Amino acid sequence: MLGGENRPALRVSELKTEYDALPKAALAQMSPDQRRKWHHQRKRAVENFKDAVGADKLLTDLTKADGLGFRKWWQDRVVDDGVQIRTANKSIGTVSRMLRKVPPGDTSRWSGYHWQRCASSLRGSRDTSIMGRPFRRP
Repeated sequence: MLGGENRPALRVSELKTEYDALPKAALAQMSPDQRRKWHHQRKRAVENFKDAVGADKLLTDLTKADGLGFRKWWQDRVVDDGVQIRTANKSIGTVSRMLRKVPPGDTSRWSGYHWQRCASSLRGSRDTSIMGRPFRRP
């Protein structure tokens, strides 16, 4: 953007809508039923993340604590409600992939694959995703 304004920060509830625009080529090769399942899995994962975080936060305001809270929320559901572990792992992985691919709003530090942290925020830590795992570099 030459001389333009940065795009407004996105909220968690807008994550799926923004993510849907990215894999158009892959979706075009899917059957209608496969596309339905693909969309439903991401919609459900975002709704669960929003419920676990407790609010419709801005993506720029998400912290590692939010990711850990999401993991704890799933752990409680596995233990208390009998949800299968693979369901939790799929949901956590889905949200993590979506957060890595969608720019949170201000694209000045966005590389197209993941959010680039400022050097001042690293202070001896590695770039990690919201779920606490290292990013896979392209």
